[in-house]
Amino acid sequence: MGTVTQTITGQLATITNRDSRGFGACGTYVHPGTVKPVKLSKILGNAKYMDELNGLIKAGYKLSVAVDGCNLLFDNDINYMDATLPASIRATRDIWTNPATADPNAFKTAFTAPAVATTYSGSDLNGATGQGRVDFARNVTIRGITGLGEALTEKSVVLIGEDIEGVLRTETMTVSTGNQGASDDTTYQGVYAFKRLVSAYFPAEAAGSPGDYEIGFGNKLGLSRPLSQGGPLAEFMDNAIPGGGGTFVVSGTGLPNGTYTPNTAPNGAHDYIVVYTPN
Repeated sequence: MGTVTQTITGQLATITNRDSRGFGACGTYVHPGTVKPVKLSKILGNAKYMDELNGLIKAGYKLSVAVDGCNLLFDNDINYMDATLPASIRATRDIWTNPATADPNAFKTAFTAPAVATTYSGSDLNGATGQGRVDFARNVTIRGITGLGEALTEKSVVLIGEDIEGVLRTETMTVSTGNQGASDDTTYQGVYAFKRLVSAYFPAEAAGSPGDYEIGFGNKLGLSRPLSQGGPLAEFMDNAIPGGGGTFVVSGTGLPNGTYTPNTAPNGAHDYIVVYTPN
């Protein structure tokens, strides 16, 4: 069934009969090869009229109905073409002004991997940001550091945080270090965009001489509206087109709305603008 979202005051729907047969529809008769104007309010006020028009289309009649030059879609049309986007869907512009440099221990400064399973929250989050909110929704990072003879075994860390929409979300990150028993410094990147970290659960560390962890935020910036496919319509850094394009991750991976990572990392002085069509 076709749907018209604009005002119907005084508007006319134009029924065009391109068939060699006449037909009755919407309380009127349309002769072959003619055009018949009908009050749009008359069609929308009677659900049977749209069903009637659909029935004629399915019966093989060649007709169309237009309002202000835009054809209404009927059931059969869907088999042959994609419907156009509603007029309510417009481009979204996200602006990040001077986002801070990524901070590996913004939420929690260096701590020894726990010998027993531990959840860090509240005052345990003792970094510069700690229990507070970051400047923009950012991805969480976990840095694993080992000295000579130390180790960090692979484990799944469970994060709970508040996203850009104020919703609590849970993300699981797999962390370890690349070289067990040797000096190593590896930062693991989360994919969700959080405004605030609420807690971080670390399983027990099995290594006899464990290394340290830090919890902070990275360079991925959370989008304000869902981007489920595609990429940017436009991209700017410091009001100019950047030398290299940034990286977009769609909403299905970078919850809740997707993320954007600038080609030039934030340093507290750069401004970024992206324009995209949410979907």
